[in-house]
Amino acid sequence: MNDDVDLMSLREAVLNCDRLRHLFADLAAFACVADVRLKGGATARSLDGSLTLEQAFTALTIQQSGAVQLRYVYDSQNWCDTITRQSNGYRLVRAPVCVD
Repeated sequence: MNDDVDLMSLREAVLNCDRLRHLFADLAAFACVADVRLKGGATARSLDGSLTLEQAFTALTIQQSGAVQLRYVYDSQNWCDTITRQSNGYRLVRAPVCVD
């Protein structure tokens, strides 16, 4: 097990489309978004080229992409959200990111 990963700080939720829209609106209003990327698949790295939050939301909701990764700063903390489209909604996995 990697001692650098604090599993207690990971958060996970399943969101419906309205909650997903609210999440993206909150990030746009209150966070400093650094990077937004489409994910190539469940185990693939994110694809090159940053998107806007609006483009990422659209890609998820019209099924252009199965997942997106968002990196942002909120309340002086760096965060990484990975959002994956599922049959029952959108799976959100949120983790703090340590920057040295």
